[in-house]
Amino acid sequence: MAITLRDYAKQTGLDVGYDPNTKKVTLGNKTLAPNQLQALGGTLTDGSWTFGDTSKLGTLTGKTPAPTPQPTPQPTVAPTPTPQAPMVDVADLERQKRINEFERAYQQSLGKLAQEEQKAIQGFEANRSQARTQGIMNAKAFEDYLAQKGISTSGTAPQGFIQQQGQLQGALGASQRQQQQYGVDLGRQRAQLASDLEFNKSQAEIDAQLAQAQQAEERRLIEEERALEAQRTSESQLRDDFQNTILANYNDLQGFANRLQAQGAPQWQIDQVLAARQQKIADQGLDQQGRPIVDVAGQQQALLNLAFKKWDAGIPLNREEMQILGTNTPTKPRVVSGGGSSTTTTQDRNFAFDLWEALGTANDAVSSILGIPVGTKFGEGTPTKPTDISDYQSYINNYFTKEDDAGRKYIDKGSLIPYLIRLDQGGNDAQAIALANFYGITESEIEQIERVMGGSTNR
Repeated sequence: MAITLRDYAKQTGLDVGYDPNTKKVTLGNKTLAPNQLQALGGTLTDGSWTFGDTSKLGTLTGKTPAPTPQPTPQPTVAPTPTPQAPMVDVADLERQKRINEFERAYQQSLGKLAQEEQKAIQGFEANRSQARTQGIMNAKAFEDYLAQKGISTSGTAPQGFIQQQGQLQGALGASQRQQQQYGVDLGRQRAQLASDLEFNKSQAEIDAQLAQAQQAEERRLIEEERALEAQRTSESQLRDDFQNTILANYNDLQGFANRLQAQGAPQWQIDQVLAARQQKIADQGLDQQGRPIVDVAGQQQALLNLAFKKWDAGIPLNREEMQILGTNTPTKPRVVSGGGSSTTTTQDRNFAFDLWEALGTANDAVSSILGIPVGTKFGEGTPTKPTDISDYQSYINNYFTKEDDAGRKYIDKGSLIPYLIRLDQGGNDAQAIALANFYGITESEIEQIERVMGGSTNR
């Protein structure tokens, strides 16, 4: 049953609070960011966090609502792979199909040869029968011829009959030899058909073996992928379950990581704990050592604002404030009249002009030096700054020079760079670049100061 975070706090006796600026919730002595509440199973609905299962909250706070005891966590069991149907041996089916086709073609060829042999034998027998009939007819005609001539068959006649019989036997023998040769040729054809059949069957066996080897490799890859998928599923479940353990040790994540390392736990568990610690540090506004992160840019701006106020009020500046404003004079220059005194130097006017530009409107100090009404917007009126680079160098050498312990003078880049940045932003980018090059100021040094000031130049 779903329960709101406030109801949970009420049932467990914990205080609950909410910070609209950071969107963080305070539960007892725990401060939780939105992503942590989501990890605990929370859902933000209509501005209220709701939990369908408070077991993770109970692990974190050590308290659970009395009405609904939580089920005992069960050990994670890797899912049992679904039995797969055996793969069909396609290669063997193809082999048997090809062998059947070869044998069928062989039998058809044998049948065709048998039909041709039967016709050939009938032809040979017909030729011999015709030869015998012709021999009888020739003998009869010869006998009639001799009778007409009155020649007796007892003398030369038998010799003629013998000759005719010899011709008949020769014709019959030739026909018989032709039939025998035909039988030999037919035997060769049958042997060639049988040899072709065996070759084709052997090739079908070889092709089947190659296909079976490929099929076995495919099976191996499939089984390997199934095993990897089961392993990934099991590891993913273990990682999800480990998040609950991290929440249970949320108050001392570094100590928990140290204990895991000492116990020889898997590296991924240590990595997850350290990542959770980094997120906790970021959510709570701490640095890597657990100290509050200092807003350097905000502090610098606050110091600049204070220096301007002290300058306007005539309160002497300290060394750091003099560096921020870029002046060697702790108080604003004194003048004789509001129309601009002859006692003000070119460097004073340049400094007043920069102060006017920084403030946006003229204050008392700017008015007294430049001789313009208080409240005049920057750019209005006639006061202008010198554009000759030597005038800027004289100004810089006067106001941005310091001495080291040995009495040697040097340019204070920490004060000069903000001045050049304001010069660049005021439209005097050519002079700013020339001065930076002249005093050996690098672009990386300028960018570092810009990050502190929170601005950028037009370089």
